[in-house]
Amino acid sequence: MKNELARHIEETANILNGWTTGILVIEPGCLCVYDRDLDLEHEIDIAKDHVEVETVDGGWRKLKMMDYARKTKEGWLLFAGLDARMKKG
Repeated sequence: MKNELARHIEETANILNGWTTGILVIEPGCLCVYDRDLDLEHEIDIAKDHVEVETVDGGWRKLKMMDYARKTKEGWLLFAGLDARMKKG
C-alpha cells in the first residue's frame, strides 16, 4: 500500500502526462471516472478511450471492452470502485 505522499506524487505525474484520474464507476447510464477532489464525472467512450485500473502491486492494467461487464463469483462488478486513470481517445 502506498503512503499518502507517494500517491499524490503519482497522481500529479499522471495529470501532467494527460491522464484523468479518479475512481471507476460502472452502473446503468454511467460509465465514468469520478474525480475525488472536484466531484466531476468524466464519461468514458469504451470504443475510443484508454482506461487503466491500478493493480495490487501498484502497476496499471489496461481495460478491454469486455472487462467492464466482468463480475466476481458473488455477482459484483470486478473493476468498479477501483482507482483508475483514462485518456480521451
